[in-house]
Amino acid sequence: NVLVPAALVPLALLALGAVAWTARRTILLWHEARQGRLATEEAMAAKSALMRGVTHDLKNPLGAARGYADLLAEGAMGPVPDAQARTVLRLRSLISTTLETVNDLVDLSRADEGGLRVDRLETDVVAIATEVADDYRAMAESAGLQLVLDTEAMPPGAPTMITTDPVRVRQVLGNLVSNAVKYTPRGGTVRLRAETTADDALGPVLTLDVADDGPGIPEPLRERVFEEFFRVPATVGSVAGAGVGLAIARRIARLLRGDIRLRDTPGGGATFTLLLPNVR
Repeated sequence: NVLVPAALVPLALLALGAVAWTARRTILLWHEARQGRLATEEAMAAKSALMRGVTHDLKNPLGAARGYADLLAEGAMGPVPDAQARTVLRLRSLISTTLETVNDLVDLSRADEGGLRVDRLETDVVAIATEVADDYRAMAESAGLQLVLDTEAMPPGAPTMITTDPVRVRQVLGNLVSNAVKYTPRGGTVRLRAETTADDALGPVLTLDVADDGPGIPEPLRERVFEEFFRVPATVGSVAGAGVGLAIARRIARLLRGDIRLRDTPGGGATFTLLLPNVR
């Protein structure tokens, strides 16, 4: 009766010590994790503040510069010789590209802060696809490409109206088509295809494929192209860009409760698919 309790006392003390050590270690780890989370939040806030400041300071002068370039290109300030006119058009294009990058950075900053708005309306997505194809057809032709819109995959009488944000859909689709045109070699084809289907994760969706017959994207990099400021190494220096367009496009797609997927184009190239559910 005496020996057994006496033998259990050291074991109880050891167990109590182990519990105390575990509790202390847990508290220390919790504090470390909290400090790490706070540091990450502070870094994200600083990054967003910096991005807001820089983009604000760039956007207004760039817009003014493009306005002057437009006036020169239109001859509002007098006739422009052909050799200079080509330079002015190139200047206007470069300013427009830079301004688009600034706008993407603004959206990226808003997305990080949860400030991107979505206004859901009854939207004819195929009509938007038709308009985007028309908007970028001149750009494709000047690059020596064909831009083809294919709606034959839509079953006869299939609904093309869904509840989504038409402005955001146009923004994402325009980004995908613009990228396809920029990265497809002269003589190639960019195809825009609309289809209704079912997705394992999202259920019934209306999909918009943007397929090119360019160099394609290696499989190990297919998720990385959606990261901020990442660009496929082979394209750096050959195509202008900051690597933020696809990052904001996927964030917007997911904000619409859809997604963007990437796969190979049969015969070579890359196909980006925008999936849009009918969200009410």
